[in-house]
Amino acid sequence: MELRHIRCVLAVADTLHFGRAAERLFITQPALSQHIRNLERELRCQLFDRSSRRVTLTPAGEVFVGGARALLTGTDALVEATRAAQLGETGTLAIGVDGAGAEAFLTEVLGSWAAAAHGVRPRLVSGGHSQLIDAVHSRDLDVALVFEPMTVPWATVTALGDVPLGAILPAGHRLASRATLEPADLLGERLIGLPNAVAPAVTARVAALWGSIALPFQLSLELSDASLVKMAVGAGMGVAIMAGASQGALPDGLVAVPLGAADAVVPIVAVWRPDCSMQARAFVRAAMKASAGSPQLTSIALGTERPAC
Repeated sequence: MELRHIRCVLAVADTLHFGRAAERLFITQPALSQHIRNLERELRCQLFDRSSRRVTLTPAGEVFVGGARALLTGTDALVEATRAAQLGETGTLAIGVDGAGAEAFLTEVLGSWAAAAHGVRPRLVSGGHSQLIDAVHSRDLDVALVFEPMTVPWATVTALGDVPLGAILPAGHRLASRATLEPADLLGERLIGLPNAVAPAVTARVAALWGSIALPFQLSLELSDASLVKMAVGAGMGVAIMAGASQGALPDGLVAVPLGAADAVVPIVAVWRPDCSMQARAFVRAAMKASAGSPQLTSIALGTERPAC
């Protein structure tokens, strides 16, 4: 039994007219009639009563049409599911995101991907730079979005762009109304941040900015999670320098002020295995697309080692 024969029967059943059914299927009427005759021979029964001026379904035809509609619905769903799997739009995907900040950009990336891959079940993990890369290596994660440009011998590293650094201040702080800040503006402030083990790229970039004007950089309070850093700033324990500090990602009472230096940025990259799943490749493509249109990024360098396709 061929699907084209079934579709011919349904077209005639819908129109009760061989000519209109043939037009709907973009075939000739003789070809349509031949397809239905072939199916009737295979079934050893008549599906349509052609004895009167109008076409009607026989009792056998009514039974066949009811089952045929369900069969074609299932067939179409199977085709769509197969195509979705090929495009990475079904299945599961484990994604690691750097806990060093840039929530607004990471949210944009995840949202862009989720809108196109609603059939994929995600597992999100937040962690430190080295922890996430190790998890990709052990296949506990499919993709990791981390700060810092790097070469990973066993992985593909796709640069997404440069995330700007900014200061997070209490809303009533003396510097909260400034458009931008320089390291010298924060001289004497208690600095709060993530330890080097958690955010090596951010720590190195901030230390370099302070060192460029001969200022020592030392955190007065190290906290292991970006949300804890924000809580400490909100409690008046100091100010923080973080990547992707965005006003929209901050709780009430905190203000984000970007650093004014042109090199006050830290790169963010996607790390993934060359033999990764179609779901992982689809995610990297979505991340590249989101980064290309993201106002959070100051420069773009897409696909520096290998395209995600």
